[in-house]
Amino acid sequence: MRIHAVLCAQQAAQQFGGRIHRRRTPSVAFSDAHCACGPAGAFTCRRHGLRHVHVTDSHPGGLVSISASILIIEDNRGLAETVGTYLETRGMEVDYAADGEEGYRLAAENRYDAIILDGHLPRMDGLDVVRGLREVARVATPIIMVTGRDALEDKLEGLDRGVDDYLTKPFATQELEARLNAVIRRNRKEVGREVLTVGELSFDPACHRVRRGDKELELSPVSTKLLNILMRESPRVVTRREIEREIWGDELPESDTLRSHLYNLRKAIDKGFDTPLLHTVQSAGYRIAEIAPPRKVA
Repeated sequence: MRIHAVLCAQQAAQQFGGRIHRRRTPSVAFSDAHCACGPAGAFTCRRHGLRHVHVTDSHPGGLVSISASILIIEDNRGLAETVGTYLETRGMEVDYAADGEEGYRLAAENRYDAIILDGHLPRMDGLDVVRGLREVARVATPIIMVTGRDALEDKLEGLDRGVDDYLTKPFATQELEARLNAVIRRNRKEVGREVLTVGELSFDPACHRVRRGDKELELSPVSTKLLNILMRESPRVVTRREIEREIWGDELPESDTLRSHLYNLRKAIDKGFDTPLLHTVQSAGYRIAEIAPPRKVA
């Protein structure tokens, strides 16, 4: 079986002043019978005037491709084309943007299953894109940040801003695909979950909206992840190790980092309310639950 991937970078770069931008089209055909291009090799599409390249389906062992729409925000055109073409051969639909502003606009206006984001971009830095999407546009789409920086503090800063996974350049496309599959499956599971409620506190995993009573609460990306974990497991006590692994993976922060985020979360969901919901269980962990206050002895 041969797969035909559409490479739209040439025309898109002309239309968008050098930015690579591909709108979603039925770009993958899984047999020659479905392709109007004819024999293998390069050709020009009669409909769009775009350059097409035939790509042999490699199907790396052990990876199962999933249907998904991906936004690549990357100013290195060669890398963007390489990654985009590979993902298309795996059955995914791909859009491109080659600067932060265009990528932010596409991510805010369209629904994607995941975003691959370069850490250093012209016109709007990668971390600023993340912050804008999470805190302003309220976009919960999973983000994998790719960058040449491998220092722990850089990775932790990205994760704190709302990045879901981190990949250091250079990387193997198979590893990127595996990470994409993981964040997409995890996010689809969250989106499919009903609104979580504990007492008068509610959290919608699909849009990350948090309310307590009639008051809407604003949380940082990490506080939102922390709330999701604790409400999902409520009333179970969740250990510190479990929380750190789910939020930061193998890139564990300093010992005081989680404590700081718990303080901020407690302040956001409990301050100004009569009944505290976030509880520390000594030597065990943390939980969100309605706990009746002890009765006063007459």
